[in-house]
Amino acid sequence: MDVSTVLASIRQSIDDEELISITYELEDFSERKLYHQLTLSLENFYKIANEDLKVQIFNQFISTLTKKLNSYKVTDFLLKSFENNQQECLNKLIKLQSEIESSEDENAKIYINLQISRFYILLNDFEEANKILDSLDNKFTMINNEFNSKINNAYYSTKCQYFKSKDNYNSFYTNGLLYLSTLNELNETQDVEVNKAKELEFAFDLSISALLGDKIYNFGELILNNILENLNNSPYQWLYDLIINLNNGDIKNFGENLTISFDKFPKLKQFQSFLNQKIIIMSLVELISVKSILNKKLSFQEISEFTSTDLNDVEHLIIKCFSLNLFSGSIDQINKTLTISYLQPRILNLNQIKTLHSHLKQWDEKVLNLSNDVHKNGGSLWIDT
Repeated sequence: MDVSTVLASIRQSIDDEELISITYELEDFSERKLYHQLTLSLENFYKIANEDLKVQIFNQFISTLTKKLNSYKVTDFLLKSFENNQQECLNKLIKLQSEIESSEDENAKIYINLQISRFYILLNDFEEANKILDSLDNKFTMINNEFNSKINNAYYSTKCQYFKSKDNYNSFYTNGLLYLSTLNELNETQDVEVNKAKELEFAFDLSISALLGDKIYNFGELILNNILENLNNSPYQWLYDLIINLNNGDIKNFGENLTISFDKFPKLKQFQSFLNQKIIIMSLVELISVKSILNKKLSFQEISEFTSTDLNDVEHLIIKCFSLNLFSGSIDQINKTLTISYLQPRILNLNQIKTLHSHLKQWDEKVLNLSNDVHKNGGSLWIDT
């Protein structure tokens, strides 16, 4: 069946004048082999067509041009046509993969493979999904790799879906932040349709991973990203508050919000003991932050009172923090003190910044006083320059 007949048949099922006009454009561009213009018209068609029309235009028209159109675009049209029929979408993707096997565009092949992996995950075939991801992982070992933001976005999005299905919170969080970085690039370079519901869902999943990941104690990238604001003033306000409380090492408010969260998201109840330990660790980090820059020695008693930890458990708490590389220093077991030599950088709130500013002023004043004392008492040994 030729293009004119196909598009005439499709026009018979269309009432919208704009869509009818676009089908005439498609016919014209196809006959003149203007495939770039044809692709642009297809994009306009997909913006306003219903699901049935998308399926029809793909099956009867686009599928006959897979070797002539941009493979990325064909894949995206396929995804938009069958997004509500996961098994059929997977079958179509596998067929498309075989059709472009001889293509020299290796990036397009990777993009299609990633979409195939994603649909295997959606259909709970994790073994097949992982085979594809394992075969591609070595190509994405470097953050600044050779691929464009579209492929990186597809890769990290698929990895997130895989790790979410496995409840691997650490890996989901790491890949989720990388996914967000590619999303920012896509927004800058392409007209990306923002789905607020999906943004909210991803913000929820990323924040839950930040809470439950046993290697995640730095929340700066999450807090700085606009994605977290989706939770603020939403039904997930409790989760937003938990993340902020955790970053601030605020034991009291964290405990109150955690109690509220058990009704909102019962799964957190299973992790109550772990979360209580996590906020204690973050409160110790906060204590070190607010400690004067001139005196980074803390007594076990001081740590015990600030973190609500039994005095006999303080040393274990410190060693746990050492193992997580949150800070480094030395323990004096005789005098029961901790001396800090390094604190892992983290995002500070306004009050924490004010405290740091106060510490720096104290340090500056002490250096100035020392300089004046040396100048005053150094006598002939002091050389004024």
